[in-house]
Amino acid sequence: MPDRPLIAKCFVVRAAFPFAGVAIVLALACCQHGDEAPFKKNCLPTSMIQFFDSLVFTYDADHRPTALQYWSDDVVHQEYVMGYAGGQLSQCTRLLDNVEQESFSFIYGSLGKPVTRLRRVNGVATGDSAIYTHDADGRLVQMDFRSNGVFQRRTRYEYSDDNNVHKVYQKTGDARERIVFEYLLFDRIKRFFAYSPELTIVEIYLLETEPSLNNVSQFHYYPPSEDIYPLPVLIEYYMGYTPDTLISQSHTFFYYDPVFKQFANTNYTCY
Repeated sequence: MPDRPLIAKCFVVRAAFPFAGVAIVLALACCQHGDEAPFKKNCLPTSMIQFFDSLVFTYDADHRPTALQYWSDDVVHQEYVMGYAGGQLSQCTRLLDNVEQESFSFIYGSLGKPVTRLRRVNGVATGDSAIYTHDADGRLVQMDFRSNGVFQRRTRYEYSDDNNVHKVYQKTGDARERIVFEYLLFDRIKRFFAYSPELTIVEIYLLETEPSLNNVSQFHYYPPSEDIYPLPVLIEYYMGYTPDTLISQSHTFFYYDPVFKQFANTNYTCY
């Protein structure tokens, strides 16, 4: 397990490993302030820690991510291992307790962004795929998930003029599409994966982090209509930054039970 120097406090984590229900996908780390003097370094996260649980990132000599690990009690329970071909991220393999569970390969389009993701288990194609749609500005606007060509679920993004996501819609099976998130306010900080094109692909196209440029500070979460509390939930993040514009604090205030986790310490490597 790596050393744990304190660089940032109360780092908010927004999403989840969608394939195993482990809430460790990242959403709010950042390295550069949009209104201040340019930050001359590129910074990448190396670990994010809450009590005995951690996310650990490793990189190769070209600063490309090679693994994303979830640690609990100093044991790696889940891991994504990245592979490269032709200068692009070509494959991610997910391991659970050091046993391979599945792998994902990417097909790229003319914009240099993924247009298709294919899933394999034990090297055998499963028929599961994700189809990515981009608008004329190259922004991801839709992800369709299919099994042997049959529609399973969809995530759709609507953007504001600042190129941050405004609304997120989801549809599953034959159910009607519904709004899930409405993002109200953003800071002017680059997101933590902005310094790594490969980490950006992992976060957005595999782990399904919403593809905004900046970090959301206030949003509505819309529970499904059958939820015991179906009314919109207002969630706010209050963030502080260090002098070199690395995130230092983020406090979350909920008007309802917390739906997302927090990490207490965030460590970076800069070059």
